[in-house]
Amino acid sequence: MDDEVPTTTLELALAWPTRVAREVLLAPWTIQRVRRSLGVLPDELEALRTTLNDTTQVLEETLGPLDGRLENVAGGVNRLDAAVTTLSGDLMGLLGELERLLPELSGMVNGMDGRVERVELVVSQLSDTLLAVAGAVPGVRRAVRGARALPADSTPTSPPLCPAPAR
Repeated sequence: MDDEVPTTTLELALAWPTRVAREVLLAPWTIQRVRRSLGVLPDELEALRTTLNDTTQVLEETLGPLDGRLENVAGGVNRLDAAVTTLSGDLMGLLGELERLLPELSGMVNGMDGRVERVELVVSQLSDTLLAVAGAVPGVRRAVRGARALPADSTPTSPPLCPAPAR
C-alpha cells in the first residue's frame, strides 16, 4: 500500500482502483473508529460545556468586583483631574498677581535701600559729631583715641558693676 502520489495520467488511472479497494477494505475499521468517536463525543461536549460554564462563572465573580473598582478609580481620576485643573487656574492667577506685584515690590526694595543708605549716612555723621563734641571735653580725647587703637575683634573689659565680696 504505497502512499506515493502518481505523477502521470496513466499512473493515476492505474492507482485509482487500488486506492478504492484499499478504502473498501479499511471501511470496517474506519466505521468502528467513527462510532467510538461519536460515542465519546457527547461526553466530551458535556465536559466542554461544564468547563465553559465554570470559566464563565469564575470570570463573572472576578470581573464583577473589578468593574466596581475600575469605576471607583475612574471617579478618583476625574476628581483628581478637576483638582489639578483648578490648581492650575489658581497658580496661573497667582503668577499674574506676582507679575503685577513684582514692579511695586522692586520699587519698595529700592526705596528701602535708599533709606538704609540715608540712615547709614546720618549715623556716620552723628558719630563724627559726637566724637567731635566728646573730643572737646578734656580727658575724653585720650580715651577715644585709646578705644580706636584697639583691634576690632577685641573689646575692652569693663569692671564689674558689683565688686566681688571679700573673703
